[in-house]
Amino acid sequence: MEILKSDVSKLKSISSSPPTTSGTLETMMSEIRERQERSKNIIIMGVSEPLSDNIDERKSLDRKEVLKITGILNPDCLEPTYIVRIGKFNSNKHRPIKVCYGAQDTVKSLLRNKSNIKLDGLKVFSDQTPQQQMYMKHLKEQLKQRSDDGDRDLTINYIKGVPKIIKILPKH
Repeated sequence: MEILKSDVSKLKSISSSPPTTSGTLETMMSEIRERQERSKNIIIMGVSEPLSDNIDERKSLDRKEVLKITGILNPDCLEPTYIVRIGKFNSNKHRPIKVCYGAQDTVKSLLRNKSNIKLDGLKVFSDQTPQQQMYMKHLKEQLKQRSDDGDRDLTINYIKGVPKIIKILPKH
């Protein structure tokens, strides 16, 4: 009984005392801030790299391609505030394009309609933090493992903005 009392008092003291380092709280606040900033961006992969040596010409061609793609996803889409290729220029590779908007609503409407793109190799994603990418990778591995173990009719679905593995309900 004395051991239990001791353990309970230790737990109470741990839960009532502030964290020993502010690093964890700072990391969490930084992640929240970064997610908020990235929520106004999309990433487009699979767009051919313009072969021009002129940077301004490449940017102009990228802008035209992005506007064409976003026009397919949402004809009423607002103009992006910023468009940039991610990574160093290499004419042999297709770098992803980061497209920034002024509001989350624009991004949500584009992501909702991303399945409307029927162009081969073209993909549209939300801009995720490294932590979100690791979590999604973990979920995909977990989904694959559960499917391999015989648990069928599973998918990853976003519930209140958080990806989760759920059972697909049969259609009536």
